[in-house]
Amino acid sequence: MERRFVFAAAVIAVLVIAAVGVFFARAEDEPGAKEYIDRALTAMADEEFAARLETCADCPPGATLQLAPPDRFLMSGSAGHDDWEHYLWTGGAAYYSSEGVRWRTGEEEGWRIALLMLNDPRFLLRVIEDIDLERGEPVDGRETVVVTGRITGRAFMAALPPGLSMTAFPPEAIDSIYGPARVHVAIDREEHLVRASWLVHPDEPEPNTAAFDYDAPVDIPEQVVAMPSDELDDLHFDAKNAAIAILNAIGRYHERHGAYPPDVDQATLSGVMESPWPTNPYTGQPVSSGDGPGEVTYTLIDGGTNVQFALHGWDGALVYYDSARFGPIPQQPAR
Repeated sequence: MERRFVFAAAVIAVLVIAAVGVFFARAEDEPGAKEYIDRALTAMADEEFAARLETCADCPPGATLQLAPPDRFLMSGSAGHDDWEHYLWTGGAAYYSSEGVRWRTGEEEGWRIALLMLNDPRFLLRVIEDIDLERGEPVDGRETVVVTGRITGRAFMAALPPGLSMTAFPPEAIDSIYGPARVHVAIDREEHLVRASWLVHPDEPEPNTAAFDYDAPVDIPEQVVAMPSDELDDLHFDAKNAAIAILNAIGRYHERHGAYPPDVDQATLSGVMESPWPTNPYTGQPVSSGDGPGEVTYTLIDGGTNVQFALHGWDGALVYYDSARFGPIPQQPAR
């Protein structure tokens, strides 16, 4: 299973507590596990909060989870892992993005976002079964109780919101992944907010941990600029060909003049273009400089002896070339 799936399994876990509470005898007036779950769901219904997932061994550094009513969440990507996406659930729809500015939609990412729902304690508390109550340790000075339980495929599928597909994973697949694990959720005894949670798996030496912060700033968009990924595939194909045509011209300019062009535009490269100046497929206009979809950024570096070139796609650099790293620009055929 690819790395993102492993990450989804890992980041269910959330806690800064190393010690797991032991089972305790409940006083007659002590609420049971189900009542604590109900109280927690009520307490969190209007809360905005966040979690840092830095202690997760499989998570990118600095990954951030933000949550807001009624069920919105945003999992931010991380510098240092270029292939990590941003994942967003808002307005009853799933989105993903490389940079978190413009977004894509598509069923191929639906299963990842569905699994990431398990990072949301408002969802997690609705899908755990075989629940019990344990004594909790203080979290940031707050007394807690710990509700424990198991994630089952049946409950997971039943709790998924409409429009979120998991056709690639039957309930049995969820059971095989999470069946041996035990979820622990630390709930504030007084305010009933979930302060932390973690997953104990017999195959893992220690739980992955993080903590929820109800004072952290939260900024989850309610509306986004998005396009279906299948439509973007065609646009990306044309944009890559535009980038190849310009890169080839830059390479020929360097061969002819012994230096890289001072700029990338129609006038500068007119003598080395083998075809008409390419069109930006996102706008229908000629490709120009900028960082928007279908636009290019071009920088002379190392005193002009090398260049950095990028053609931007819908939500991030689609084609990137750095001659200092990759060498002289080769001639490439169109795709």
